Amino acid sequence: LQPSIRTVVNKLGEVGGPYRTYQMDLLAGEDDYFVRVIEHGVSLFFDLRNVYWCTRLEGERTYMIENEFKPNQLVADAFCGVGA
Repeated sequence: LQPSIRTVVNKLGEVGGPYRTYQMDLLAGEDDYFVRVIEHGVSLFFDLRNVYWCTRLEGERTYMIENEFKPNQLVADAFCGVGA
């Protein structure tokens, strides 16, 4: 494991509820679900049990930053989960 990895979980079932969360099973490590993610120079800190986060969408976020967003443009996505 990477030294920064403290907890390993398995996603159970489907995403659901008002915050699009999911049940998870602790596979290894600490019983601690607070996550720090650094993406595109932005540091995010959140409790994975309470918010939606999908690492597989990083490619889509990169594409939007590199190809769609313009300098000084204000972008709002009411459904984006963490990182709004």
